[in-house]
Amino acid sequence: DTNLTQSIFDKIINLDSFEKLTTLVLRSNNIQSISQNKFSKLASLFHLDFSYNNISFIENLSFLKNEKLVQLNFSFNKIKSFKQDLFGNNLKSLFNLEYLDLKYNELEEFDLIFLYFVPNSQCLNLENNYLDYFPKGLIKSSSLPCLLIKQNKLKIIQNNYFLSNPNFFHAIFSQNNISFIQPFSFSKLSSLRYLDLSYNHLSYLDINTFIGLYGLNYLNLSHNLINYIQKDLFGEILSLEILDLSYNLIKYFEENSFLNLNS
Repeated sequence: DTNLTQSIFDKIINLDSFEKLTTLVLRSNNIQSISQNKFSKLASLFHLDFSYNNISFIENLSFLKNEKLVQLNFSFNKIKSFKQDLFGNNLKSLFNLEYLDLKYNELEEFDLIFLYFVPNSQCLNLENNYLDYFPKGLIKSSSLPCLLIKQNKLKIIQNNYFLSNPNFFHAIFSQNNISFIQPFSFSKLSSLRYLDLSYNHLSYLDINTFIGLYGLNYLNLSHNLINYIQKDLFGEILSLEILDLSYNLIKYFEENSFLNLNS
C-alpha cells in the first residue's frame, strides 16, 4: 500500500540518518499534521513536497533549521493558517526560498513577514483559499516577482499594499470579491508586466487607479461590473499590448479614452 498514513509517518519516518537528502517528495498520502523539528536533521534539503495530503496543522518551528529550502509545496491540503512561527526567528531559514505553493488549501491566515528578507523569491501561490485580507508579509515584501492570489475572498486593494519593487512582474487577483481599488494602489510597481483583475465586482475605476504602471503589457478587467471608461484611465500605460474589457456593463467611453495606447 503506497498510502502513507499519519501514524506511519509519525512512527517510521526517522530522517536523522538522511543528512545529505536534497529532495523529499511526500505527495499524495494521508499526512494530517507535521510536528516540530521533524526535518531538523535535513540540513541539505532544498525541495520539500507535501502536496495532495490532508494536512491541517503544522507545528511552530517545524522548519527552523532547513536553511537551504528552495521549493516548499503544500498545495491541495487543508491548511488554515500559515505564519512565520513555522520558521521561528531564524531569517536564514527562508533566505534561499524561491517557490512557496499553498494553492487549494483553506487558508484564512497568512502572515509571513519574512518575505521581506527573501532575496531569491520567485513565486508565491495562494490561489483557491479563503483569504479576505491582504497578507501582511506581502505588503512588506520588496522582492517578490510573482503573486498568484486568484479565487480568494479579497474585497479591496489599498494603496499601501505594495512597496517599490523593481522585480514584481506578474500579479493575478482574478475571481475574488474586489469591488474597490484605491487610487495610486499600483503607483510603485513600474516593472509590473501582467495584471489580472478579472471575475471581480469592480464597477468604478478612479482615473488614478493605474498610475505608475508604465511597463504593463497585459491588463485583464473582464467579467466585472464596469459601466463606463473615463478619459485618461489608461493614460500612463504606454506599453499596454492587451486590454480585455469583455463581459462588463460598459455603456459608453469618454472621448480619447484610449488616446495614449499606441501599442
